Amino acid sequence: MQIDPLLVITVVFVIILVGVILLVGTRMEKRKRKLSVTLPEGWYHVPGATPLEYHPGGEGGGVLQISLNPPFKKKITSGEEAEKKLVELNDALSVREDLGERIALGHEIAESGIMATATYQGVNQQLMQFWLR
Repeated sequence: MQIDPLLVITVVFVIILVGVILLVGTRMEKRKRKLSVTLPEGWYHVPGATPLEYHPGGEGGGVLQISLNPPFKKKITSGEEAEKKLVELNDALSVREDLGERIALGHEIAESGIMATATYQGVNQQLMQFWLR
């Protein structure tokens, strides 16, 4: 039985093409991140704000800002390590913005892993809370 060389080349090309599509699709899928934020009634997203920003409707209230950082190269394996990393990130942030006095620091084991949280009392009495997962 004679096999057509053009058919062999076509089959190999299709196999390579499918492999490349799957590889690129997998890599792109890893880069996609979806953040879903559910807020109380009346809150709204501020388009174009960086970091992501949400405001309550009406007078007063606060602002919710959300920023995402890339994962650490080394996996965090303890609550104390998560707290230390969060303090380091906040110390770097406080160079640009006065966070005030840290009034709470802690960690817990969440469903998705270790989570650290820190709360700061700002100079104008506002509270700022930071999470690290």
